[in-house]
Amino acid sequence: MTYPVYVLTNDHHLWLLKGFCYLFQKYWPYQPVTIFGYHPPQFALPDGFSFKSLGPTNRPYQRWSDGLIEMIKKIESETFILMLEDYWLTKEVNYSGLLYLYGDMLSAKIDWLRLDLSGERAS
Repeated sequence: MTYPVYVLTNDHHLWLLKGFCYLFQKYWPYQPVTIFGYHPPQFALPDGFSFKSLGPTNRPYQRWSDGLIEMIKKIESETFILMLEDYWLTKEVNYSGLLYLYGDMLSAKIDWLRLDLSGERAS
């Protein structure tokens, strides 16, 4: 099963996509990824990665969330995984854990807003 994975970036951080894509393919192979930004990177994205423009102008950092809102308007899935270009994977993805959480979100009686999948806040 694949999950909609979206990456939000901007023109100043496009260089980070090389490392992001390399580690993503290493630790989560065969998972399609859609990258949303303003101008496409000057290098070819690997297979399974696509780029969609949020417009011709990079937003100033004070209004970065305008890009996020624009991205959400363009996607079809109500449930998705959002990453930034500096969220680099450092180990294998726990597929059974994702499947459990995804099923729980779809069958929940309450609306989920956000669930942090990173371990950086774990104690």
